[in-house]
Amino acid sequence: MGVYDGEGNYWVEGPNNQPIKVADKDGNLLPRAKPYALNTAFNVLQAELKKVRCLVLEVEYTTLVDNLFSLYKQSLEQNKEDLQQTLEVTDTLIEQIRNGKFTDKKSKEEFNSYVRCRREDITERLSE
Repeated sequence: MGVYDGEGNYWVEGPNNQPIKVADKDGNLLPRAKPYALNTAFNVLQAELKKVRCLVLEVEYTTLVDNLFSLYKQSLEQNKEDLQQTLEVTDTLIEQIRNGKFTDKKSKEEFNSYVRCRREDITERLSE
């Protein structure tokens, strides 16, 4: 999981446990950090989904999901034409999460499977 520094920049753990600046204080994702940002976002999202055991989503959880997908969408903007379908799927997922779809065990497993596949595919495309 990442952390904010005193100036509002966002950092995640990169290769060899070295910190990598992912986003500046204005929330702009830095180009070389895209794969790390996506991996971190998906890992945090998976961890949070595993914690949710009730049908009512907490405000903090909803905010986390919104922020993660905002970062995810921002990282894809430069590849919009190639990944338009992914963005549409992401929008659908955001709506489903807000409606509490991924709160039972079967749905979580399906979502985690989706996340694993998309993370590998998108990270590969962004690193090209």
